[in-house]
Amino acid sequence: MRKNFGSKSWLYPMPVLIVAAYDSEGKPNAMNAAWGGIFTDDHIGICISEGHKTTKNILATKAFTVSMATADEVVACDYVGIVSGNKEPDKFARAGFTALRSEVVNAPIIEQLPMALECEVVSYDAESNYLVGRIVNVSADEKILTDGKIDYRKLRPITYDPINHHYIELDEVVGNAFSDGKKLKQRTRMRSLFSFIALLLVACGTPQTTDRILADVWQRDQAIRLQMMELTRVVTVERRMELVDSLLATNEAVDRIDAENMAVVDSLLAEGLPEGLSADSYKTIWIVIDHASQEKQEQYLPLVEQMAEEEKISQDEYATLFDRVAMKQNRPQRYGTQSVQFGAPEAMQLYLWPVECPAKLDSLRASVGLSPIAAYLEVLTQTTGVEAKFDPQLTVEELNALREE
Repeated sequence: MRKNFGSKSWLYPMPVLIVAAYDSEGKPNAMNAAWGGIFTDDHIGICISEGHKTTKNILATKAFTVSMATADEVVACDYVGIVSGNKEPDKFARAGFTALRSEVVNAPIIEQLPMALECEVVSYDAESNYLVGRIVNVSADEKILTDGKIDYRKLRPITYDPINHHYIELDEVVGNAFSDGKKLKQRTRMRSLFSFIALLLVACGTPQTTDRILADVWQRDQAIRLQMMELTRVVTVERRMELVDSLLATNEAVDRIDAENMAVVDSLLAEGLPEGLSADSYKTIWIVIDHASQEKQEQYLPLVEQMAEEEKISQDEYATLFDRVAMKQNRPQRYGTQSVQFGAPEAMQLYLWPVECPAKLDSLRASVGLSPIAAYLEVLTQTTGVEAKFDPQLTVEELNALREE
């Protein structure tokens, strides 16, 4: 039987983050924050109100550090959480902290706290009190390293118990990340913290907040695809075989990130297409749908057409999705944007997917702002290193038969 407590800001574990920044005169200040966490590969988000002295410093200098509070410095870390820098000018020194200037951002590193994230400001939303920073560097004192890696047993980080108001030191290892859950991998998949925060902000944020979330969605989408491109750019078969594990892992990451990004866009479009977003945000919505599953592409194709008609995205972007859906449905495409590559590495073939009306293809392409098909095929050949072929008489059935040979 469970007991209901109502709406509470309770969560385990909650971090104890010591956020530090210089003021305009170079004097350091620090505060204790628990409402924060990582939500993309190189971004951190923290909820801190603009009345804090540290917040004012951050907004003035556009930089800050986030140190992990430790059991060795629990008294000092609690002190900077209960005393305001607005009332105690020497708060940093009274805590017993010493400032070391970061080499990469204009912010102080607290010498007594041996691990720190050095960050530059990405955005601050005064309405939600939400600070987003890009992690430029993570630094650690060598005394907490084991075999060149940060050792939590030497760091001795603490967490905050929001119910009993205790600080708790992390203790024993109980499992291995990215390993123990493999036997359940096909049955369930945990959604990342990024998706949770993004869904929350999209649901209750302003258009400007949504723009920032979608900017992160775009960055995640493009970064993982750039990583995949670097791996697939390898020329020799032997080298590709050496990278097979990396390719498989990156492909899984693409699927995971696409699913997380689609969850954000699903939430955003639940009540229809929102107005007032930036042009980049509408383009991001399109790219996420374009990279989604066939089911999602079919679901949102009418909405993408609406976006094109309202000039929120370009006509060629709509044409690309239209053709992609047609190809996945095993039908001829309309605008000639889709191709298929198949065959052994030493005898690779590249064909334009069959089109509805070859005689009108160039005029159809021109109507949505695309170049003539001959120019497109030339670019495709140069990009892939494989001769791109277009046979106007080729049917879908015949192309599929060629692929199976």
